Amino acid sequence: MPKPTRQTTEARFVLSQRWVFCLVTAVVGVLAWQRVPPDLDWTFHVATGEAGEQHDDGGSADAARATKRFLPNGDQASVHASSLVSLPDGSLLAFWFGGSKEGNRDVTIRCSRFDPVNGTWSPDRMVLTTVLTQQGQRRYTKSLGNPVAFLDGNQTLWVFYVSVSLGGWSGSSANFVTSKDFGRTWSAPRKILAAPFFNLCTQLKAAPFLYADGTIGLPVHHEMGLKFCSILRLDQDGKVLAKQRLTQGWSTLQPLPLIIDHSSALVLMRYASDSPPFASPITSTTNGGRNWTPAKPSSIPNPNSALAGLTLPDGRLLVACNDQTSVRNRLSLLVSEDHGKSWEHIYHVEQEPAFKQERMNAGDYREWLRGLLQEPLAEPVIDPEPLIERVMEESHQQAFHAPKFEYPSLTQEGEEFHLTYTWNRVRIRHFQFNQAWLEDQLTNPKR
Repeated sequence: MPKPTRQTTEARFVLSQRWVFCLVTAVVGVLAWQRVPPDLDWTFHVATGEAGEQHDDGGSADAARATKRFLPNGDQASVHASSLVSLPDGSLLAFWFGGSKEGNRDVTIRCSRFDPVNGTWSPDRMVLTTVLTQQGQRRYTKSLGNPVAFLDGNQTLWVFYVSVSLGGWSGSSANFVTSKDFGRTWSAPRKILAAPFFNLCTQLKAAPFLYADGTIGLPVHHEMGLKFCSILRLDQDGKVLAKQRLTQGWSTLQPLPLIIDHSSALVLMRYASDSPPFASPITSTTNGGRNWTPAKPSSIPNPNSALAGLTLPDGRLLVACNDQTSVRNRLSLLVSEDHGKSWEHIYHVEQEPAFKQERMNAGDYREWLRGLLQEPLAEPVIDPEPLIERVMEESHQQAFHAPKFEYPSLTQEGEEFHLTYTWNRVRIRHFQFNQAWLEDQLTNPKR
């Protein structure tokens, strides 16, 4: 005998009430998560005096110097996404991820230390693996990526990084480890709770910054369906205090904050779209990051690729990027003297072949790579042939070959500047130059 219609209607009514309750709860939860606490100090931390400090680097600060060298990461088939951090003794730490292939389970986060006196990098060592991350989080970890290094005001070294449990990068989560002894030992991995429900698709590239109250601003981006940028504000325990959306829509990734003063900053972003204008979007604030202007295209060309940059002591902005509208075979330094309104190209760190109009076959590409490794600024490579063969193997082009110089990281230590970047996905390269060299490029830009 069928149930009375009245009971069926009542059951449906109760069910619909439950769905409405769940929906309202979800909306309230999201709104509460996005709400910014009213007692936060909206003032950026600006270091004073640190940029002028110098460490013995074995050379004269008055002589223009620039050198390119490779990091000792020869045992990983594929490497990517380096991040630099300066330590109090003047040395540097570089972090990157490497393994048989991006996205594979054998990918690890690696580290090497740079001695500024001897001009050498230490043998690289493992910092994090999928197994260590899985043990710390008690959930399956498929792969790792994009480490971001940061030294906070308490001299605690942080490494934020991305982990993937299922799917690709769109299903990633942000994590961190900390060190109280500048990288000798590390805490257990912890996940950043960046969203109230599934906590997916929080990705990293640029280094964090500090607010005046000691809290950390962590630039992140999301690309599950929509592609947009945000800033997470963390306390000293890594807990999210606030989350601010910088952009909306489908076309921005990897925000790069550039702090100008205690209340002013701008953010450049990777342009992630197949349609014009193919320029890095920019947003800015004049009230310590409480509010940000709507994003608009800057005058920096961008081929859907990451940028790096820093604010110089005199207020100028220095950026490293692929200043093109397609491909990543040129890496350049740009400077702005008007807080990002305009940019001047000053130097090609790496440049595409002079015969780029013609597609290179394998033989031409090998010869071009040999010449590239012998350029005047480059430290000699004792046996270049294995390195050249690795580049050839890494190339995914069938009919022709093209170089890739991408994902830069830039920092300043006294009079010295350090730029690392992915070199053809097989090595991390280090470009070191001093203040005198930079001023020479500003006076006589190399186009």
